[in-house]
Amino acid sequence: MLTFDDAVNEENMDFYRHLLAPGRRKNRANGCNMVATFFVSAVYTDYSFVHELYSAGNEIALHSITHVKNYTYWRTLDVAGWEAEFLGEREILRDYALIPERDMVGARAPFLESGRGASHVMMQEHGFLYDSSVHVNYTHEPDKLPVYPYTLDYGLQTKCIVPPCPEGTYKGLWTVPLNWYYRTVQDDAGSPAEDDCPMADACHPHPVTHADTFDFLRSNFELFYHYNRAPFPIFIHEDWLHEPERAKGFLTFVDWLLTMDDVFFVTVEEVVRFMQNPKPLGEYVQSKCSKATEFSRCPEIHSCEFADAQSERTRWLRSCRRCPNRYPWIREVARTKSERDRSVDPATLKQLHYNNAFVFLFGSVLVFYTCIFAYRLAVSFRTKHGASFYSKLSMD
Repeated sequence: MLTFDDAVNEENMDFYRHLLAPGRRKNRANGCNMVATFFVSAVYTDYSFVHELYSAGNEIALHSITHVKNYTYWRTLDVAGWEAEFLGEREILRDYALIPERDMVGARAPFLESGRGASHVMMQEHGFLYDSSVHVNYTHEPDKLPVYPYTLDYGLQTKCIVPPCPEGTYKGLWTVPLNWYYRTVQDDAGSPAEDDCPMADACHPHPVTHADTFDFLRSNFELFYHYNRAPFPIFIHEDWLHEPERAKGFLTFVDWLLTMDDVFFVTVEEVVRFMQNPKPLGEYVQSKCSKATEFSRCPEIHSCEFADAQSERTRWLRSCRRCPNRYPWIREVARTKSERDRSVDPATLKQLHYNNAFVFLFGSVLVFYTCIFAYRLAVSFRTKHGASFYSKLSMD
């Protein structure tokens, strides 16, 4: 599992195109294109680029609208707040990157601060498949082995490393843990010292050289590969690769993995779907196998400027749709009915129109037969009682 967090924009899109260009890197066993999962935050994101990544088979997942660097905010956010941050972002990605809502099934809390469970309640109530926010220092677990993704039907099954952690059970929701990385270096006295971290780019000191980066990633991969074969997480931020030698080491590691017949680069969603219905290696068929040969661009791209956005400076929005009246932000994603209709995929919209037509037709038929019944009842009453009854009514 290869994931990248935060905004997608001109600062990192060139690297993503180089890494994930359709047809450039493929899983050896099945010929499917190498793919990644992007936990996208809304701030500074270019939605036309997000659409481009999605078109090549990469997964788009949620990482909040604001991504505000305030740990207390995330730890104390209630269910409604998580809905505003994540459901709001799902609407934004749907409307401006043209990503179908049904394909955005995963989330990662900013700074991995998922709180006591409000975020998980939100995800469970709104049909998410998985969360990937919980750290696992697997050397502190009873069997000292990396932890597989698992269902939260029975709650968290690992120690809470960074409290607060989600409490309770969340039926139908899965957790994809951040199994920690380990890095051995020499301290100032020349003695071995070990650092551990929930994401590869969080271990210090960072590897600098090509060889050091490759060895760091390879040694952690082999702990998974030679022990229990839990899915190996390469969870990073793209800016970790701005150091040229580190980027070369990373790409060497990726290309080394792709020489193996039993290693697959797949999305986080693909991993969870596999865990729901595991198969032996010889029977595994990648459910979403991208054979794309090029990125697909938005049908049209609009560049929008907002002088009255949420910050003191002007914000820009690059979108696959026409510019909205205001910068899309938390609790400001409500749309007119016609705009909502245009954002629904054609098959769903067609079904909605059929449903509305059926309701209208049924109501019309019901009114028609009610009128006929009332008319016949009146005729029957008059025939039975005669004109004298109506004459009496008029005299009264």
